Amino acid sequence: MRLLPAAPRAPRHAPFHTPSRVSKRALLVAILLSASLTAPGAYAATAHRKPAGKSIKLTSGTLTITFKPSVYAALTNASTPNGALIGNTLNSVAPASTLSAGVFTFPITAGNFNINARTGTVKTRGGLDFNYYYLRGGGGFALTRLELRYPPTVVSPHRTRQQPQLTATLTGEAPPAADTPVATLDMRHAKRVQRSHSITITQITLRVTTHPRSNPIAGLDGALEAGSVIGTASLTANG
Repeated sequence: MRLLPAAPRAPRHAPFHTPSRVSKRALLVAILLSASLTAPGAYAATAHRKPAGKSIKLTSGTLTITFKPSVYAALTNASTPNGALIGNTLNSVAPASTLSAGVFTFPITAGNFNINARTGTVKTRGGLDFNYYYLRGGGGFALTRLELRYPPTVVSPHRTRQQPQLTATLTGEAPPAADTPVATLDMRHAKRVQRSHSITITQITLRVTTHPRSNPIAGLDGALEAGSVIGTASLTANG
């Protein structure tokens, strides 16, 4: 009598086995977490958070600029090697004010800023008045309507992102020149805080623009080169 081959035996561990006690517990935790995320209380807790990436329209606040001590000394008491230049003065232009030697504040009047995207503008009123005196006369200029500009990121292989800048309207011996570069804004050590209707940025490093010969401040302090630190800036603005 010919025997038929025996039917294959079922594997000891079926591929679709009943979940163990550990996997059941993990499933229960997942269900409870899912329920808590969709509970009314959890939604209410996140509903009042400010959406990421939202810009704030600025209406008030204060910008503070603190000059590096050596730079401030050069801007207020300089002399050329031959003694022709006998001194400089630096004063605030209202409604800006002088807090102490080398520290000036400017009222923020307008702007629009997105602290997450790091783009926008901060506009101020007032300015700085520079005067220099020679043995036979003198001159001066003023930087007014200071503005912090943070250009948007440009995603292109042929273009690079423009550096954030501090610009101003230059008035004095020549016709007024708006959008005059005063300093680049080095944000590597800056600290930023954004709330529902305000922003605070501190520890902004001010550096000479890439063309110091066209920079009015560098023109008074001949020791400044491109990238030299002028001072620091901080601001608190409200929307």
